[in-house]
Amino acid sequence: DLPDKLREEMPPLPYELVEVSESADIWSFGVFLFTLVSGGETLFQTNLRTGDLSCMEVVAAWDADIADRFVTQHINDAVAQDLVRYILVPLNERKDLDMGILLSHPYFEKREDVPDDFIEYLAEMQRDREAERQVQQNKKVNEKN
Repeated sequence: DLPDKLREEMPPLPYELVEVSESADIWSFGVFLFTLVSGGETLFQTNLRTGDLSCMEVVAAWDADIADRFVTQHINDAVAQDLVRYILVPLNERKDLDMGILLSHPYFEKREDVPDDFIEYLAEMQRDREAERQVQQNKKVNEKN
């Protein structure tokens, strides 16, 4: 623990601290999995000069929409996208997850055992998310005009 005087002098963090829990471990697993299935992309880039995260605003504002954009941009496999989207949500949306639930996801099955209708469902959900994102972008443009 920091002495009280030092704690008072330090600027506030741009995010809330999270208690150690299985949910925090699941988030960490999701960050690792993202790097693995995206071909080595890191979820939060670091500034090579300073070693600090380059965009703390993204970390502080993290939500399911931001996660969806990162996942869609960097992961090509629909089943992997679904799993990572399921994990990389804000704490209050993943508080009931446990590793048993995650390990039962189709991503961990042999590819030939994943039903074709599930793959098509994931593709349909992706199209729906993209359409909704376009509607939201159009609303923003119309509000500015």
